[in-house]
Amino acid sequence: MRPLPTRRPSERYLLGADLFLDVGRQRLERNGSEIALPKLSFDFLLALVRAAPNVVKYDELMALVWPGLVVTPETISQRAKLSRDALGDDPESPKVIRGVRGRGYVLACAALPHVSGEGATRQLSATTPAPTRPGLHLAATGSEPSPNLPFTLTPLLGRDDDLAALRELLGCHRLVTVLGAGGIGKTRLALAVAHAVAASFSHGVAWVDLAALSGDARLATAIANAARLQLRDGDGPAQIAQAMAARHSLLVMDNCEHLVDGAAQFVEAVLAGAPGVRFLATSQLPLKVASEQIYRIGPLAIPPRGSTLET
Repeated sequence: MRPLPTRRPSERYLLGADLFLDVGRQRLERNGSEIALPKLSFDFLLALVRAAPNVVKYDELMALVWPGLVVTPETISQRAKLSRDALGDDPESPKVIRGVRGRGYVLACAALPHVSGEGATRQLSATTPAPTRPGLHLAATGSEPSPNLPFTLTPLLGRDDDLAALRELLGCHRLVTVLGAGGIGKTRLALAVAHAVAASFSHGVAWVDLAALSGDARLATAIANAARLQLRDGDGPAQIAQAMAARHSLLVMDNCEHLVDGAAQFVEAVLAGAPGVRFLATSQLPLKVASEQIYRIGPLAIPPRGSTLET
């Protein structure tokens, strides 16, 4: 489970031109003036901000915002509405907080800015020019991106063989795609693999959930945010590949099936320009990249006949 990290006095997130989420003071403010925001709404918004651009699933939201309780989807939906109201979402425009049917919620603003340090300001934005060189570069938090892997409430069951096989494939190949029907467990397996191999990559693992994207136009931004890169207008796969050229990292792309062409173009560019980067993808359709290794996920393993109830 992804715990809410210890609150630091200087930790602040910029959600718009003049809208800040101040973690240390536990308040939302616009132009220095506080916006009334109940604690549950604050924790709900903070969970989405820290996970962006990935979807925060319903069970994760319950554990983060309502620890020790089980709440109904209607309760979570109401909290999302209150948080939207506080952000001033325009009902006529795309919502900053979006619900992903059957999964959870995601912060879907075009830029996920992050402010940290004693008075230092940093913004990850699709419209902010790079301060030092064209294209993309490592974010100002340091020379390496922080892992953004989601956590889960339950252990992985019945997939030991799949886990071992995928770890071996990733050791030999730079692009491995977990292929299977919807709901069969591709995401859960990929997440377990990512956690298992994270320590093997000196620049860590970046996780990007593509389920919330409706088209290729936002693909580069989602990947750049997940990898802690800054993106300029017009930047795309080639610029991302250039920025990742010196990295030794794993990029997990979850739910690629509706963006196969765009995902394939991005993967090909990074494989060619960043030799230390490997990919683990989940999809219902292959990416059809020349070096792709497909792993078809089957049904869950079951105990052998005659096993005891404890087994």
